[in-house]
Amino acid sequence: MTLNILKSITIPAHGVQMNAMGLSKMQQKIIDSESPFIIVSAPTGSGKSFVIINHLLKEQKKKILFIAPTKALVNNLYQSSYNYIKDRYSQSYADDVVKVHNQDASQSYRDNGLNVIKTKVNDIWGSSVSGERIVFSTLESLSYILLNKIKQSHMGHGNILSLLTEFDYIVFDEFHSLDSKSFSLAGSMAILGNQLKKEGNTVSQFLFLSATPIDLTNYFSGMQINKDDIEFINESILTENYNRSIHGNMHLHFIQERPSNILTEVLKIKPNNEKLVLISDSLRNHIEYQTQYKNIWLEHNHDAHEGNVLFSSSQDYNANVNINDFSFIIATSTVEMGVNISDLNYLIIEPGFDPSSFLQRIGRCCRSDKEGHIYISVPNIPEWMQFLIDYQGDTLEINDLMALLSYESLKIYGIIESSYSKDIDVFQNLNNRVNYNTMLYIYGLISKMQKDTSTANRIALDKIKSLFFSNQFGQQLYRCLKNISSTPNNQNFIKAFWDEALNLRSFDPGIYVKFGNKIEYISTIWAQRNMDFYSFVYIGEHKNESLFSSPYLTKKEALNDKITSFLRNVVYPYNKEGSIEIYKNNVNIILNEYIKRLNHIYNRPQYKPIINDVGRLLKITGNIPYVNTEITTECTEIF
Repeated sequence: MTLNILKSITIPAHGVQMNAMGLSKMQQKIIDSESPFIIVSAPTGSGKSFVIINHLLKEQKKKILFIAPTKALVNNLYQSSYNYIKDRYSQSYADDVVKVHNQDASQSYRDNGLNVIKTKVNDIWGSSVSGERIVFSTLESLSYILLNKIKQSHMGHGNILSLLTEFDYIVFDEFHSLDSKSFSLAGSMAILGNQLKKEGNTVSQFLFLSATPIDLTNYFSGMQINKDDIEFINESILTENYNRSIHGNMHLHFIQERPSNILTEVLKIKPNNEKLVLISDSLRNHIEYQTQYKNIWLEHNHDAHEGNVLFSSSQDYNANVNINDFSFIIATSTVEMGVNISDLNYLIIEPGFDPSSFLQRIGRCCRSDKEGHIYISVPNIPEWMQFLIDYQGDTLEINDLMALLSYESLKIYGIIESSYSKDIDVFQNLNNRVNYNTMLYIYGLISKMQKDTSTANRIALDKIKSLFFSNQFGQQLYRCLKNISSTPNNQNFIKAFWDEALNLRSFDPGIYVKFGNKIEYISTIWAQRNMDFYSFVYIGEHKNESLFSSPYLTKKEALNDKITSFLRNVVYPYNKEGSIEIYKNNVNIILNEYIKRLNHIYNRPQYKPIINDVGRLLKITGNIPYVNTEITTECTEIF
């Protein structure tokens, strides 16, 4: 190739040893485990989802709630599961036992004249003809059912305790992607299930699946879950003496070129019948260059046509499209988590947002025993990736790569400062805010359940209240919330706080971004993942200081291009509103600015107690009461 290749490294082919039942060590342990909480770490393509769908669902006739973080992954899992069961058994059986809940499914229900809540409630609490069933759902879809008022005809269903006794397994796939806030639903279900189990009830087993897991040990300990109830299952990945391949030889090429240049050269050597995927870090790049990428593809594949090209991102995602029907897929991070792309042996990627993202991306390629090439576009090398460029050898075994990337990830998040060890097998940790937000979510559940006067619900409500008030994090929240709620003229603050608290998205706030003459509201996590750069202007002594991230744009170009400053409107106690301009998307910086202004506005002795409680509440939860948040809810007092 005529490209500037900095480094090439081969990850040798690897696989697992299967037993007489056709199961790997990890798969067999999942089936045999009786532990209430199971944390599974295994590479992409190792069959974590397959064992649940084929063995637990069909062979053991279990009821499974399968929760994934994105609608793209939910639809991919649903499509592959539905088609697998339909082809192996029958369409009527697949229709009976395989269900999907997300935004696309809700719209489909409406289009067919069905009541969304009633249909979803029936999918979860109703009965299939065969007994077993699997429901694929996003976090938001499940939370919508639990937090919204169920009509009188559905009373007795819809509370979280009945959910925990309805299913045999509750699975959280790609759980590493759940941040400290979105994990609050998973955590609420886990600790409530733990409480039910202590009382002698038969409850769901919890499965947490990931190729790049986060450490849940401290979190579970803080939530009073016994460490003996937690089982860690790791897959044994072998580079020889295995009888099922996970990946063939993976040739990684680190290239200081833009993806368009790499694409041009790769198409000169790639056989025309081979599939190709190109993954951009930013949605902005994806939109700006997708036509160029498509034209390069068509120019080098004379027998190809536009129908062979799929654009896959949050903007152009289509639930009715099967990603495996296309020869050239131009995508963003929407395909990096759990989405299975068959027969993919050529992959062009930008490096991703961190080591976990990088490992997820390369795992899409070279499935089974196929050999393939992965071209990584690195005009600027991320600091965490430098160790691969500096690596002295030309081969690196998969277990060593995973351990090294795990170590680099922990360094990024400030979790580890010690020297590298092969024993490292997690990529992140959860901070203490997830404990408080778990209890906040439980508070929200209590508030909603108080509207249901049925006997079954009142019993469940008493149990949840007991757990809340006996938990150390719940007690701290109780003191703050009670004092704030009992203060007159705080309704707007309380409402804005709950709007933010029960939104399962990231702690980092949404922002208003100016694109030319158009202003749009987006989340800062979205900005990080989907834009080349993001420029923030701060009001005060740091005015005009900017933060941006771009491998291709200079600071001047970034400031003069699409994005200017952003402004967030916030709610203060006593129904006052104000605005904050922010230069950095860090929740602690925003909190400090909010609290500084709070103390300035209410700089009188009589306000000190309430201001202290507000400051404490916001610091321990990370939830800032914004105006016009994307989700609106109401929580009543539970005192």
